[in-house]
Amino acid sequence: YLTERPNAPVVGVSFEDAKAYATWTGKRLPTEAEWEKAASWDETTKTKYEYPWGNSFSNANAAFGIAEFADVGKYSSGASPSGALDMAGNAFEWVDAFFKPYPNSTAKDENFGDKNRVVRGGYFNSPQNDRLKTTKRIWVPMEFVLSDQKDSYIGFRCAISADDSRLKEILSK
Repeated sequence: YLTERPNAPVVGVSFEDAKAYATWTGKRLPTEAEWEKAASWDETTKTKYEYPWGNSFSNANAAFGIAEFADVGKYSSGASPSGALDMAGNAFEWVDAFFKPYPNSTAKDENFGDKNRVVRGGYFNSPQNDRLKTTKRIWVPMEFVLSDQKDSYIGFRCAISADDSRLKEILSK
C-alpha cells in the first residue's frame, strides 16, 4: 500500500502507534481542541465553520463518497482558514483525547470516561456528509486503541506547539 500509494494517508494505525510516531518525530498528536480550531476557526472573521471551507457542504472540497482514499492534499479547495488540508473526508484522525463531555456541558453518555478515545474528521466512504462536519467527534473503543488492534479508516496528523522553539525552523522549510 505505501509503496504503491506514497501520497495516500497513513491509516490502520492504533492510537498508541500514532502517538509513538509523533513522539519519535519530535511532535505530538493534536488535542481535540487544537484539531477543531485548525479545522474550523477563521481567525480573521472570528467565525467557526461547520466544514473546514465554510458552512455549506460541497463534494468538491473533500474526499467523500469515493471508492478509496485520495492522495493527501488532493482537495485543496477544502482547506480550512488556517490552511489545514484533509480535515474532512479521506481518513478519520486520532486526537489526544478521551471521549468525555466538553467543559461546562451537561451531556451524558455511557461511553464517556477514560475508556474510549476520540477520532475527528471523516473518511472517504462515510455514509453521510454530516460525518465530515468539524463538530463531529466519534469515540473509539479501547480494543482499537491498543497497538495490536487497528482500524483501517483511522490515521493521524502530527502537531507542534506554537511556542515550540523549533517552529520557526519548521516553517522556514
